[in-house]
This record gives sequence, structure tokens and C-alpha cells, in this order.
Amino acid sequence: MTSSNFSRDEMLAKLKEADERASAAEERAGAAEERAGAAEERAGAAEERVRIVEESPEKVVMLKEIKGMHARAKAGIKGQKLYHANQEETATEVVASIRGCDIVFNMVIAPCQAGKTGCMLAIIENVLKTESSVKAKNIFVITGLSDTAWREQTEKRLPFMRNNVIHRGGFRKSTDMDILKGLNDAIILIDECQIACKEAMSLDRLFKDAGLKDLTYLKDNNVNIVEFSATPNRSLNDTERWFDSSKIYVMKPGEGYVGHSALVKEDRLRQASDLFIMNDPDEAGMSNELKVARDKVIKPALDAIRTVKLLIDERYKEGAKFHIIRTPSGAKADTVIGRFREICGSGYAYTKCYAGEEKLVNELAKFPDKHTFIFIKESARCAVTFDNKDRIGIMYERLPKSPKDDVIVQGLAGRACGYPKSPKDDIIVFTNIPSINRYVTMIESDFNNREGFTYTGVNNNNNTWIHPISFKPNNNCSTDPVEAPATPNVEVVVYSTYEELRDVVKSLRLKRGLKIVERGPNQKKPKEGDQSITASIRGVTRVYTLEEVRGEKRWGFGPAIPYRYHVCYEDISDITTIKHALIVHATDAIRIRNSKS
Repeated sequence: MTSSNFSRDEMLAKLKEADERASAAEERAGAAEERAGAAEERAGAAEERVRIVEESPEKVVMLKEIKGMHARAKAGIKGQKLYHANQEETATEVVASIRGCDIVFNMVIAPCQAGKTGCMLAIIENVLKTESSVKAKNIFVITGLSDTAWREQTEKRLPFMRNNVIHRGGFRKSTDMDILKGLNDAIILIDECQIACKEAMSLDRLFKDAGLKDLTYLKDNNVNIVEFSATPNRSLNDTERWFDSSKIYVMKPGEGYVGHSALVKEDRLRQASDLFIMNDPDEAGMSNELKVARDKVIKPALDAIRTVKLLIDERYKEGAKFHIIRTPSGAKADTVIGRFREICGSGYAYTKCYAGEEKLVNELAKFPDKHTFIFIKESARCAVTFDNKDRIGIMYERLPKSPKDDVIVQGLAGRACGYPKSPKDDIIVFTNIPSINRYVTMIESDFNNREGFTYTGVNNNNNTWIHPISFKPNNNCSTDPVEAPATPNVEVVVYSTYEELRDVVKSLRLKRGLKIVERGPNQKKPKEGDQSITASIRGVTRVYTLEEVRGEKRWGFGPAIPYRYHVCYEDISDITTIKHALIVHATDAIRIRNSKS
């Protein structure tokens, strides 16, 4: 019995051992099969990588460089991102249009210094990572600016672009080298698209010479145009004419952005004055009477400089700052600088930075030993970024007789915008405040309300290079004027006197938490020699009836200036029927009526 049981147990043990060996062998075979499958997958992936490298070596190199840029940004002191959610969101929309078949003309609009270059980078990376047929070697960043500083700055931010960053000075060379001729599967990113954009100007000649002013060619060959600007001016109007072949994107600023509206709300803007007016009195060849008269004329300019000195002395006591002053041209600049030296004295340093952007940027990279005035002429406009804003105190814009809003916005006020790197950024900008207010209104309307915003050529009929009339074919577009969209939910509240309207406006601004302007809105007055008062509505200046004002539907104001004020008449032939029309949101009209009851 015992012997028999032992033999059976031994047999069972041997069978179990055999089963375990078989199971282990089966597992090893399975693992070997998995390893073989993985090896096959790796070989397939390697083959795919080789294929991609062979087909598009530029794409592989560019993506590798962008990956390195991401890593360096993340490894930085603050662990920053290469680009941010707002830029990526807009880029995703643009790339979706590029991958489609219908949209050819894309325009990205964003406030000054809101991160348009980061959006470009996000577009390039996004399109390279998708199954898009766009070729890496056929992605270009160009501008109508003739500015080597722009090229150097853009190449620094997009180092993988190499020879495909072209400013206006390189356009002729580019066409001679046939870089853009016969282009296909391409993206042309146009920075500051409002520069040199009129017909027969540089951008127009570039696209015409390259054979790219043909909508059918652009669509058949997958050539995509993406424009960028903070002040697109007429380029926006002409891009909108393309209907289904164009799309506009308004990129919202990211977290921490300080723009023109913030400068307004934080009371960091001051109205600039003319710092020249006329030459100083000639001590040798001018009578005392004429000297006194001349001194009286130029006194406002001298007072404005004294105001700057007083502000510096009171606001920037803790440390020296740079103070940037834009002077007039020619000998007038020397007059203005001489006045600063006389009023501010030897306690300040004085530096001229007339030769381009590079000298100015290099100067601002230093730490001033004492308050230093930097005098500039035409530098520090669009596409220039000041990295060390905490070292800047006052910026004073030159005030011409007829300021253009886009120039004012993109000038020193625009250079004060961006993402501050230090809480010590407390720049004060002397500029033309009405221009800034019109721009803030435009931003808050998503660039739908462009009424009253001025730029060079705003009143002429010159088309931009992108106007459909100069393309072939142009049947899927409009050559008629683009109408502004109607402003919903507005009412016209009528007053018999300006004083009544002024008090209501002050109350309205107070309820909205806006700054109270003691003198505003400015009282309308007739032009010299006229009895009736004109109004300018959507670019048409004339005498209006009350009925016409009530019938107007396109006002487009925003939260920064939540009203419009126009003088009109019940009967334009009778000046005694004058009325003061306040155009407001319907909710504000209700508040006004309730305050009367």
C-alpha cells in the first residue's frame, strides 16, 4: 500500500513538473514572439523615420530644433512655455483652415506685444506635426518693414527658419533667386502686414513677380497666406472682401498681459504736448519785444519739459531709469534736447540713439547710473520689443499736428505693452490719448468697430496688395465697400443743452467704474464761418438731422468709451432746433431714465 502510494505521488510530481516546464516553455515562446513583434515594429518605425527624413529632411530638423526650444524654455528659471494657450488656440484654428481647401487668406489680429511671434511658432509646429502636405522648406516669414533689426529679432525667436526670414530689403534678392516663384505646399506668414502693403508697393510687387496674385493658382498649389498685425488698417478691409476664401482671427492676450486698456485704467498715460513749437529766441538778432513774444509762444513746450522732470523726481526716487523722448527731425531735435539740458541740468545724463533699433536696444540693456534721457527719432515703433521695461520710466511720444492713430498706437505706447517680467514695470507714457481710446474701443469690439481710427491714406481710395480686384479670378469676392456690422441694443437719448448731456456722461462713467474726465465729452462747436455744427458719422462729415442720427445702426462702441455724442438738428435749416444726441447701450438708457424719475 505504502509503496504503491509513493509511486503514485512520485508520478504526480513528475507530471506536475512536466506541466510547469511546458508552461514555462510556452511563456518563453510567447515572450520571444512579443520581442520579435516589437523588433518588427521598431524596424517599421525606423523605416518610417528614414522615409520621412528622405522625403522631408527639413521637417525633421525643424521639429527637432523646436523640441529643443521647448526643453530650454522649460528648463529656464521660471519654467516658461515656448508659447501659451491663447497662441496655441489661435494657431490651431489657423492650421485647421490651412488643412482645408477653401481658406487662402488668413489674418491674425492681436493687440500690440500680445505674442504674435509665438503664434507664428505654434502655427509652424502644429502644421509640421499634422498630416498637412505643407513642406517645411516652403514656410516663409516676411514683412514690408525694411529693418535688419526685425530680421535679427525674428531669426532669434524662430532660429530654425534660417534663410526663410525676409524683410523688405531682401525682396528683390528673393525674387531674383526664384525663392517664391512656382511655389507649392507653402505658408507665407506676413508680419506687420499693414507696412508697404498698397498696390504697386513692395508686397504687391513681390507677389506679382512671383506669380502669386492668382486665386486659382494659390488654391491648386496649396499656397496659404497668414497676415499678422495689431493695426491692420485697410488690409483688414480688403482681406474681408474675399468672403469664403478668407478668415479673420482675433487672438486674445494671455494671462498677465498689459495693453493699452490697462495703461488707461491704471492712469499711466498722459497727454503729450509739442516739445518744439518753434525755435528759441535768437539772442543776437532779435529785439526784446520779439523775444518776449517768442518766449510766450514756446512756454507750453518748456512747461511740458518741466512737468516731465517733476514727474521723474516724484515717481522714480528709488532708482535711476531711462526716459525715452521722441524728438522732431533735423535741427528741431537739437532745440528740444537743448531745452531738456537747460531745464533738467547736470543731474541727468543725455544720450542720442538715432541710428536704428540696435543702438537703442543695447542702451536699454544697461543699468543707468543716473536718470538718463534717451533721444530717438523714428525708431521704437512696430515690431520692436523692449525686454527690460523695469529700467524705463518716462516715454514721451512726438505729437505731430495731425496724429495718425496707428502710428501713435504702435509707437512708444505700444512698446510699453506686453508681459512684464518685473513688478517694477511702472512706465508712464506721454502720447495722444484720443488715439489710444479709439484703439481700445476697436480692440473691445474685436476690431469690428473701426470708425474714426486714422492712418495714412484712410481717406483715399488706394487698395492694398490683397484687394481682390488685382487678383485673377476675383469672382468669389467683393469690390464694394465693406459695411460695418450693426451695433445691437442701442438707444439715442436727446438733450436740449450740452450741459445736461455732460452731467449724464459723467454719471454714466462713474457707474461703469471709468475715470471721470472733467472736460469731457468735448463740447461741439461750429467751424469758423459756419453757424451749424457738423458731425462725423462713419467717415461722412456734414450737418445731420435728429431723424438721421436715430436711423443710424452702426455705432460699435466698447466698454472703454460706452457712448457716442453728436450734435444734430430737428430742422437743419433752423439752428435754433439744435439737439445733443447721446448714443448709449439700452441698459444705460434705462439707468438714465430711472435717474430722472
